[in-house]
Amino acid sequence: FFFFCTSKMTSQSAFLLNLFLWSSLVASINALAGGGWQSRPVIPELAKSSEESPTNKRQKWDAMRFLSQSSKFVSMPKLGSPNPTKVQPGDILWDKSSFRGQAKNNKFTFAPLDDVVMGGVSSSTFVDGTWNGVVSDSNSGGFVGIRSTPMPTPLDFSDCKGVQLRFKGERNKLFKFVVRDSTDFNGVCWTSTFGGDFRLGDECTVKIPLDKMIPTIFARTVPNQTIGRNNIVGFQLVYSKFLFDEELNPKFELGDFDLEVLDLRAY
Repeated sequence: FFFFCTSKMTSQSAFLLNLFLWSSLVASINALAGGGWQSRPVIPELAKSSEESPTNKRQKWDAMRFLSQSSKFVSMPKLGSPNPTKVQPGDILWDKSSFRGQAKNNKFTFAPLDDVVMGGVSSSTFVDGTWNGVVSDSNSGGFVGIRSTPMPTPLDFSDCKGVQLRFKGERNKLFKFVVRDSTDFNGVCWTSTFGGDFRLGDECTVKIPLDKMIPTIFARTVPNQTIGRNNIVGFQLVYSKFLFDEELNPKFELGDFDLEVLDLRAY
């Protein structure tokens, strides 16, 4: 283990970078071969991810982009536990029209979180609802994502069935939609998939029921988990070469991608 820091780094940035370097040097914990975790890993950062498949392609890793992306999602400790905000069916969670001054109901913003956080070189941007970029499998990478920034209070979905996503995108691509009920940076991701055979430019709406979502950590299923409906703290969209438990995404391609997110609502 070694410590990396420069005079231009904040203590938070130095901590994040050293956590990455440290976890990269520690031997991986064995999971169920070719499948999910045998139990929930205590420290996911020290466990081998399915999104770290071997590859001979190597490119220079951008440490500053890693810091820039990961620092946006670190929740600072708070005194006490804030009361969750009750969500009702039809409530807007995020709406692209907010960027045109037509609505002020967004409960969070989205920001990129790509495989640079695990040593990869894939890169994406999210501007006014348009998410696009380039996916590369160099450095054992192969995914891009956007994740909601920390919310002021958790969301209580006790009165709702799930989340409705409206989007436009490329034909024949399969994406993941993730719900988080923990502020752990690499906590359980409640995951579903969407996309597939729609025409380029078509507007699509998908409903994602919370009780059908699959608990995962690093794309591997985690047994004996129950989603905390009254403590929803994050949402995430991912385009990855992996689905679940070493299964490859059959509708994944390296290179350019494009998805327009129109709105996200409770239902």
